[in-house]
Amino acid sequence: MPMKNFPLLPLIFLFPLVSGCTPAVLITSASIATQTATDPRSTGRQIDDGTLTLRVSHAISSAGLPPQARVTSTVYQGDVLLTGEAPDDATRQAASETVNSVSGVRHIWNEIRTGSPVSTGQKVNDAWLASDIRARLLLNRDTRLADIKVVTENNEVFLMGLVTPEEGLHVTELVSRISGVTHVTTAWVFKRIPAQIPPAG
Repeated sequence: MPMKNFPLLPLIFLFPLVSGCTPAVLITSASIATQTATDPRSTGRQIDDGTLTLRVSHAISSAGLPPQARVTSTVYQGDVLLTGEAPDDATRQAASETVNSVSGVRHIWNEIRTGSPVSTGQKVNDAWLASDIRARLLLNRDTRLADIKVVTENNEVFLMGLVTPEEGLHVTELVSRISGVTHVTTAWVFKRIPAQIPPAG
């Protein structure tokens, strides 16, 4: 019986999608489908952040930054985290000013480093480090992975999310102890904790 030839392209396409999320943990279609439901942001806020992500990315790509610059953006609750590398401080500042002109941006965390872009090997290492961090957060019963965004850049880790101060401290300490992490920067949005009303009487 002749062997069937299965198309390889979908498999090649699928691997970077999975590896870019959490290679150490199998991601099912059900978990992807429920991402919106488990996200602590309101549906409206998630849509706004998605729209803002597109606007910020377009603004950066159209800003005419030097070709040596590599700037990436992450949006959460209207806050924008900028990471990557710039050849000089003027370019770093120009990227921040470009994003600041985009409607809907609440706050900018400019964590762009001055220097040459990281190598392809370092990008791969950063991707695996981010995957390791997400896997550990997923398996830790005191954290909710859906509340947290993890960005890695040259072994530095940047954390965003909607957490309580206690949760933020716990996650920061957990991540800082992971092998390969050189520094942790947080850009938390803290949850509002309702005031406790004392019982009558």
